[in-house]
Amino acid sequence: MSSGVVDASAGGSRHEWLERAPTTSNAANVRGELDKLEFLRSIGADRLYLTVLPGQRRRLLARAARRSSVTALARRDPQRRYPTLASLVAESAVGVLDETLNLFDRLLTERESTARAQMVDELAERARRTEQRQRLLDELLVLILDSESTTMRSAPGFAATSNRIVLSLRGSPGHGGSLAITGTSTR
Repeated sequence: MSSGVVDASAGGSRHEWLERAPTTSNAANVRGELDKLEFLRSIGADRLYLTVLPGQRRRLLARAARRSSVTALARRDPQRRYPTLASLVAESAVGVLDETLNLFDRLLTERESTARAQMVDELAERARRTEQRQRLLDELLVLILDSESTTMRSAPGFAATSNRIVLSLRGSPGHGGSLAITGTSTR
């Protein structure tokens, strides 16, 4: 890394880009973290063999690299700069992977919550429509079975059809309580 290394797609230096954490969980930020992960894997950060450095030392070097500017890192002696940068990218590979998984998990949780709320609203609407249909059927049943309506009672097959409607509304034993009117013709 030198002081003039700026990547337009990263919006600054790669060092700054890798350290910039997303603030919200959305698809664009998950994509951004996946881009970081792809970059780190392309430079081999996930395959670095740093076991010669103790874990505490690697974390200390990575922390020092995070706090340093690109210019300050470029000015360091190569024997200190390269282990510091190697520690930074190795730690970043793990951190970016964790952050990507956390973002994705939060995004899925938010989407699931939204879908659940929509489902509850749709079920409530369906129940409301069913209740309206039930009220309408109840009103129709009263009209059909009204003893003063002699003109309808005298129609051919009216008794058989009205019995089928009553059985459907009450839940006939063979149909499991279906509210559907089975037909208007008599056999």
